[in-house]
Amino acid sequence: MQRVQSLQLGYVFTWSAQNITHCTTSTIHSQALILLLQVYRARSLLSSELFTLRRISGEAKVAVPLNGNTLIALKLRQRLLWFANVVHDHIASTTSTLHATMLTQMEAAEGIDSMSAHWKQYKRRLSVSLLLSEKLGPMREAVDKILSTCESFVQHWRRSLEQEEPSAIKNDANVGETYPAIMMREVNTSLSFIVAGLRGIGRAGGDVALEALAESLDWITAFPT
Repeated sequence: MQRVQSLQLGYVFTWSAQNITHCTTSTIHSQALILLLQVYRARSLLSSELFTLRRISGEAKVAVPLNGNTLIALKLRQRLLWFANVVHDHIASTTSTLHATMLTQMEAAEGIDSMSAHWKQYKRRLSVSLLLSEKLGPMREAVDKILSTCESFVQHWRRSLEQEEPSAIKNDANVGETYPAIMMREVNTSLSFIVAGLRGIGRAGGDVALEALAESLDWITAFPT
């Protein structure tokens, strides 16, 4: 995920557009692209053929034992995939709605000052709706943590397919828990934090999209682990 987060969108506005935006490029759109790429990567990893319950041993394929530890791992994988899908849908629907509203306002604007005001409002709403505002840093970090867990979990699972004793599902000697169980606990903690934060922002600012996101993520936590 670190490689994805280091990317930047390099789009330079024309001079006429800069009279409205008062900037040469849009940082907020670069940040939105990075978030979307993180989600795409998480979904791609979790949807791979690794999760066929087959362990590779030379040319032979041996079934991974479907015990309690494996079931926890599969539940975690499903929870992470739900999370990535929900965040993806939120990004797609929110950006589309806000962009359409901004274009309508621009077309109805009476001058440059009015268009600049609409652009400023659009950037503010986009930064809040996608949790990109500096004030929402802790919530964005929680989202990043879950997306990073997707990659960590897949790495553990991949190693388990290549070993006699699956490292992705064996106990951590220090805490007496399996890796998926530890990850599941951390993911649930982050999810609860995000849901609580979204509801607080939604109630304070009346942001329907964030309230809907909170409900969708809360639905995920309602499923037993």
